[in-house]
Amino acid sequence: MWFIKTCDLDRDRILTNIMNSNRSQGYDKEPEELVIIVDDENQEQMVVTRSIMRKQNLTHRSSFTAVLNSARNILVLQRSQNKDLYPGMYEIACAGVVHPYESFEECAQRELQEELGVKRPPLTFLDLFFDESEENRVWGAVYQILWDGELRFDEREVAWGTFLDFKEVESLILQGKCTPESSFILEILLNQVAVDK
Repeated sequence: MWFIKTCDLDRDRILTNIMNSNRSQGYDKEPEELVIIVDDENQEQMVVTRSIMRKQNLTHRSSFTAVLNSARNILVLQRSQNKDLYPGMYEIACAGVVHPYESFEECAQRELQEELGVKRPPLTFLDLFFDESEENRVWGAVYQILWDGELRFDEREVAWGTFLDFKEVESLILQGKCTPESSFILEILLNQVAVDK
């Protein structure tokens, strides 16, 4: 089992150690994605591979960025079938797991570029939430961007996407077609809209 104490978060050394471990076991490939594990108070505990985090349902951090256009519609994405969590479900944010060497905001920017082709837009932080289920335990930072530009979906991550209004999004959630985190994100967005009025 791969785990690293948080006092040992030197990214290059971690990746080198895992690559060497892979090679010693006959694997000559890129190291598996690393994930920072936290406790129920969001305090860093250790670093593990993504597969261990999923298998043991360990508490981790993720960023969730809601993409709104100037008409105040929300970008809804269908997750690809390749995803290790909630494949094929809809979500109302560009989401990703925080790596050991990055902040919530850096994770959000990385995921926007990887999944949507959106490079370093101004982010607005909205809120932080905790959610746990039999499948996922996560501290989620919710951000928002306003975007009317081009979107280029990475088919390994996103099967499809379109902008929907708040009522259409709420209907999808009530039908159980969205990821569990989508409910939290919609509530946060609705509270923000109320504040902006």
